[in-house]
Amino acid sequence: MYNPDTGETVQGVGGLAVGSHATDHHAAGAVGDYDDFVRGWVRADGVIRFGPGLNPRTLRKYPEKADRMLRTLEYFAKCEGVDKHVGLKRAGFNGVVEFGEAYPNIVDA
Repeated sequence: MYNPDTGETVQGVGGLAVGSHATDHHAAGAVGDYDDFVRGWVRADGVIRFGPGLNPRTLRKYPEKADRMLRTLEYFAKCEGVDKHVGLKRAGFNGVVEFGEAYPNIVDA
């Protein structure tokens, strides 16, 4: 989870369904309010996911939320091991697209 306004990051617990985002937020002793965080993560298989999903409807209907998600993607793009070939699961789309294909202006070649 990431708060694009403050830069605060909450690392989730790896593995299968160990806890919820709320549990991770509490366990980490996060300073920011839970609702200020974008629930996004890079899965163990290298696919970036958001909850709720990043999709064209979100981008159009909720521009502020979409901006926060895109700033979170920018943060993920700076993380070690994340490059243009990392998969991005977009709600409303079948399958996974490459991060660099979906958002070429965020990820360096």
